[in-house]
Order: sequence, then C-alpha cells, then structure tokens
Amino acid sequence: GRLLPILHGENILFFGYIPLILAIVGVVMFRKNRVVGYISIITVIFWILSLGTYLHINGKWEWDGISYPLPFLYLTNLPLIGDIRTPSRFHMITILGISILAAFGSAYLMERWGHIKTKVLFAAMAGVILFEYLPNPQNVDAIPTPAIYKEMAKDKEPYTVLYIPLARWSVFRYGSGCPAIPMYYQTIHE
Repeated sequence: GRLLPILHGENILFFGYIPLILAIVGVVMFRKNRVVGYISIITVIFWILSLGTYLHINGKWEWDGISYPLPFLYLTNLPLIGDIRTPSRFHMITILGISILAAFGSAYLMERWGHIKTKVLFAAMAGVILFEYLPNPQNVDAIPTPAIYKEMAKDKEPYTVLYIPLARWSVFRYGSGCPAIPMYYQTIHE
C-alpha cells in the first residue's frame, strides 16, 4: 500500500490494486448504466471525504508553507456531521462502492472470457491480493514515548486516563497529534 499514498484515507486504510482495477473495468464497461454512474459518483465523493482535512502525501502536509484544505475540514463544524470525528468512517462507503463496481467488472470478465479463463485470472488476482495485503513490520521503537507513560506503567493501581484536550481530527495535522499515537501510548501504560 505504499505505492499509492494518495489513496489512503488514513494510514490504516488501503483499497487494493485488484479491486481498483476491477472497479475501473466495471465503470468503463457499464458506463451507460445509471446505477453504475450513481455508485461511481457516491464512491468518489466519499473517497474525497475520507482523505481527511488537509491534503497529505507520504506524510507531508505542506508545500512551500501552504497546506491545501479538503472538503472534510468544512464538515467538521457542522452539527451531527461534525460528530463523525474521523474521516475513515467515510472510507467504509468508499470500500462498499468499490466492491460493487468491482463486482460489475468481474461480471463483465466472466461473461466475456468464459468460466475457465476467468477462474485462472481470478486465482492470479487472489495471489496478488494476498501479496499486497501482507502486513508490514511496524517499528514502534521509532515512536518517541514520553517518560510519563513508562512511569504510569509502573503503577499497578486501577486508574482512568483522560486525554485533554479532546479534539476533532481537524486539529490533528502533525506527528503525535495523530489519534493513533495516544492509542499506542495506552498499550504502554495499560
């Protein structure tokens, strides 16, 4: 998933190349179908929303001191919609749309190539999917951990830790502001 960083709504989300290719085949071959057109539009809208508050490519948020806001930033202060808090929730609809479009692409290939050739193709695609979803080794030692969390880990009394300020995704732009970092710290102090 490192080759197409712009496709990531967050670092934990990745479409996969085979579903994208099948979805493109489905859109191209069934472009006159109104359902495919509607699903394509919804998928693109939700994908853009899933990218978050600011354009980021390979962890970079600014170019020559300029950052580029994305549509999700403007939704964060709206009632109800602003309570979504994290753009990855929009990614679920994106994945659903890509799945439906990929099914159209698969149906086209099965109809055009016949079942035997399609079975061989789908077996090869399954191999590619297994390869592209292999887990990457994570180097958690590279994340700087404040000493307070190691100190908290020594205390075995039951406590609740409240992270203040509680903020929405729109304010998280750099490094430790990522919501995943406090979750990682929780694994240290339990």
